[in-house]
Amino acid sequence: MSNTQQARQNSIDSQIRPWGGLNYIANNALRDTPREFFVPEAYKNLAFADIEIPLNNQAKMFSPKIEGRLLDALNIKSHETVLEIGTGSGYLTTVVAKLCQSITSVEINEELSGGAKEKLNALNINNAQLEVGDGSQGWQSNDFFDVVIVGSAVPDITH
Repeated sequence: MSNTQQARQNSIDSQIRPWGGLNYIANNALRDTPREFFVPEAYKNLAFADIEIPLNNQAKMFSPKIEGRLLDALNIKSHETVLEIGTGSGYLTTVVAKLCQSITSVEINEELSGGAKEKLNALNINNAQLEVGDGSQGWQSNDFFDVVIVGSAVPDITH
């Protein structure tokens, strides 16, 4: 096991499981997704730290324990479709894509969305559709979603 793989496993063992993240399938998806690949270069050495990592002046990545707890609470099934508001780096999008049938992720920041799309493509994630838009205003889609994840600050949900 490489040092990075060990760091991923340590993150699960020391941050996620003790905080209630006991979903085995979700923990495997977290372990098998290279979080460090989604972290800005300036913060690579903190990829597995128990902190929110800044992506730009407004967006941040959740800490590993929050991601684990979120996935544990959602208990996403392989047949479910997911809507995510706030793509951010694309890390959580990638993990969720490994758990569900399909995910549509909406990001208001075009630069973040583009970077996330590149990373998902590099990892051959084919069941994720990334969109640029303001998810706080609702998302017009003919699709039905089993799960909705709000991974960003939303001042007011109107729809």
